[in-house]
Amino acid sequence: MPAGARATLKRYYTAVWQDGDVAALDELLSAGYVDHNPLPGFGADAAAAKAMAAHVAEIMPGARLEVHHLIIEGDLAAAHWTMTWNAPDNAGSPSGRMRGHDFFRLREGRISEVWHCGAIQP
Repeated sequence: MPAGARATLKRYYTAVWQDGDVAALDELLSAGYVDHNPLPGFGADAAAAKAMAAHVAEIMPGARLEVHHLIIEGDLAAAHWTMTWNAPDNAGSPSGRMRGHDFFRLREGRISEVWHCGAIQP
């Protein structure tokens, strides 16, 4: 599964979080997907993940995401990443940089669970 997991996670970060292709989550997340620590105001299922990704794409336009480390062992994966963005003056969100870590469980080539944390950097 590591080759399939790597392709799934690369698409997850590039298509969804960098390019804002929220619809890609329909193919990347399993039917029983669970986010174990969603952002406040969002649920833990796949529909909520799509809503959260759309929200992030709106408040962090033009985001660039770099994955520094991606470690896969069996059906588990861990990633360390940095996201940067330049928000227009009217976006209501400042330009910035966020660093984070995600931990995944994958089943049959799809993300079934995620645990994540991130922090805005100065």
